[in-house]
Amino acid sequence: MSCDTRSQFYYEKTSEKKLNRQKIILPIDDVILGLQSNETEKDFLKFCFLNRENISYVLLYQITALKLKKEEDEQEILRGNKIIGLRKKILENIQLIDQPVSQSLIVSEKIIKEILTKEYSDGELKSLVKNNKLNISSLWIVLTAAITAWEKKIEFEEDEVSAQTLERIKKIKKIIFSDKKISFLLAKEFVFIDFFNFEESKSPDVEIGCLDGLKLLICFLEKLPKSSYGTLLEKVSEIYGKVLFAKFGIKKQFLGENVIQFSPKKITTDSRLVNIKDKSI
Repeated sequence: MSCDTRSQFYYEKTSEKKLNRQKIILPIDDVILGLQSNETEKDFLKFCFLNRENISYVLLYQITALKLKKEEDEQEILRGNKIIGLRKKILENIQLIDQPVSQSLIVSEKIIKEILTKEYSDGELKSLVKNNKLNISSLWIVLTAAITAWEKKIEFEEDEVSAQTLERIKKIKKIIFSDKKISFLLAKEFVFIDFFNFEESKSPDVEIGCLDGLKLLICFLEKLPKSSYGTLLEKVSEIYGKVLFAKFGIKKQFLGENVIQFSPKKITTDSRLVNIKDKSI
């Protein structure tokens, strides 16, 4: 990433970063107020990047609900139009912010599909992984999404091909992330998800940074095709909800809790991970 690109997304001064950083458990209304107060600033993209994990679909639904509420009063139509402008600007910014991740996910999907067409040695598998955080994170997301999708499918209809494909994908993930050079760059929230035990009555304590990471992952997964990433989204959302309640006594807000709904803009991909099959079977 060039210095010019970095300066586009990052605040240069630590004091600016601290001033504009929103709290992880900030109520949605306060998040919206923060976005409104920074909308006209030249650093609005930086503000969105810094607080990306707070810009969820629940928040976008809430903004739309505010807009529709304003339309009920003719005197409030102007404010309603401003809210439309705010939502549009937010969507444009997060599209730009998320672009490297969405592109990396598409590449990772192609890699996994290629791996499943023939046999690879452990060394050959690891050689396909580029040792940087973005690519390693994307590969983890694709593999874990494929695993959770196949596990869900097998719950309802198990067959030999499905079971063998699931085991093959699990083995691929295990081989790749057993490499210390690769696992060292894996985000701690991904490791937390891998070892989270739903059977334990007490949720493990977690650092704020990890909770931030879980929330950010949810925001990314919300934008991806449900047929491929929906099961993983449900799993991560459930983990986040359990940890959030255990640590702060706060319940996670879901889309269904909003009366007014709309269809947010999605990142377009050709992903259908649930259809990835082991071609060697």
